[in-house]
Amino acid sequence: MRVCPKIIPSLSSDCVICGDASEVLKEITSQSIDLIITDPPYFLPARHYETRRYFKRNFADLSILEGFFKAIFSEIERILKPTGTFYIFCDGQSYPLFYYYSYFIAKSVRPLIWDKLTSINGYTWRHQHELILFAEMPKAKVRTTGDGDIL
Repeated sequence: MRVCPKIIPSLSSDCVICGDASEVLKEITSQSIDLIITDPPYFLPARHYETRRYFKRNFADLSILEGFFKAIFSEIERILKPTGTFYIFCDGQSYPLFYYYSYFIAKSVRPLIWDKLTSINGYTWRHQHELILFAEMPKAKVRTTGDGDIL
């Protein structure tokens, strides 16, 4: 595996692209990607959470990121082949937002649960799993795996 330059004339299958997705995605040729696997920072930028001691949480908090997610999912739709698929690692708080934007571009969106077998990070109920949003573009072929959705 090699790290590819930020300017992307053409991609090969052994290439990892390092960079800000909102910039890098714009450089990729339309309908040229078969698969996207990403583990984004779930709620960055999240500096607005510093105000929690003064203001209660509400769903309007999510609107701060709406423009970002619209732009990213628009680029995902543009660069993926109509037969492509994508996986987005997420948590219980970000999954609904990722699902919402995936729903409009994919024919199928479902959660996969990665059971890590050991609880890590957090308090009260500690995280033992991670959610992975799996989505197939409109012309993706049906692949019979026989596997369940808990990995």
